[in-house]
Amino acid sequence: MSRRIIESEILFYSPNRERAERWITLLKANGIDFAPVRWCAGMAASNAELAIVALPPEELFRSQRNLKAVFTVAAGIDAILKLKSLPAGVQVVRLEDSGMAAKMSEYVVHAISDISRGMDRYRVAHRERKWTPDRYEPFEHWPVGVMGLGVIGSRIAATVAAMGYPVNAWSRSSRELPGVRCYSGAALFGDFVSGSRVLVNVLPLTEQTRNILGKDTFRRLPAGSVVINVGRGEHLDEKDLIEYLDNGKITAAVLDVFRTEPLPVDHPFWSHPGIRITPHISGTTDEHEAINQIARNIEAFRAGGAMTGVVDRARGY
Repeated sequence: MSRRIIESEILFYSPNRERAERWITLLKANGIDFAPVRWCAGMAASNAELAIVALPPEELFRSQRNLKAVFTVAAGIDAILKLKSLPAGVQVVRLEDSGMAAKMSEYVVHAISDISRGMDRYRVAHRERKWTPDRYEPFEHWPVGVMGLGVIGSRIAATVAAMGYPVNAWSRSSRELPGVRCYSGAALFGDFVSGSRVLVNVLPLTEQTRNILGKDTFRRLPAGSVVINVGRGEHLDEKDLIEYLDNGKITAAVLDVFRTEPLPVDHPFWSHPGIRITPHISGTTDEHEAINQIARNIEAFRAGGAMTGVVDRARGY
């Protein structure tokens, strides 16, 4: 094997081998020159400086010590950052969108409109063959708060605002978004929550945001609020949610992500009348767009330029 080919090795890993093979095909279609290395348990170290992975195990980083950057084929990076074997010097590069923002915006708009228009009543009336038109509350009675203003959160906030709902948004650092009232920092979090009847979480998972959907947040919500979680299951304190649903402070919760997936059949969420469950489908990754994005970053890496989506490991996103 020539030196040129050795230097162009790229490591691939997914629990689903067919998925990793699709990445290889798509990356070659982007014109990237490389020799694919398919990682498996027990294999010797490769010369790869780059890796494209989904849910890698600890052993991968223990055995592959030549890596300089690892690309995750998912927007969330909490699973890889928690690996103890991940070397400090390896850059972690996340996807910035890959088609998820539009689909997650659609999911959130559907959830908000379904609840704000009282569509459950009409589904019951349909089954009972009853014609029961009813008045509905105007948009201004349903202020929406979006937690997180990255690429996906910004798209959700802008989409909901375009529908006519008042929109608040909160992020760690100061941001501006047309048509959206933006809050930032811990000092303004309470004001943001208290002004949001619908609370939509799309934050990254960090130690600071773990359990952020809990009683300290819920007690600040207006009476009759709605919680929508499309972030991570660990953002939500499950017992606190049930408590606030049962006491009526929260009237409904739309949940797409959970601490344990698939959600166990005996989990109390399944039977709670105030909870609506979907199986982590709010925004699936478009593999073509994901690999296109990774290809552009590989070109930047090889040219010595700046990559986009590089994770600040100290902040966790």
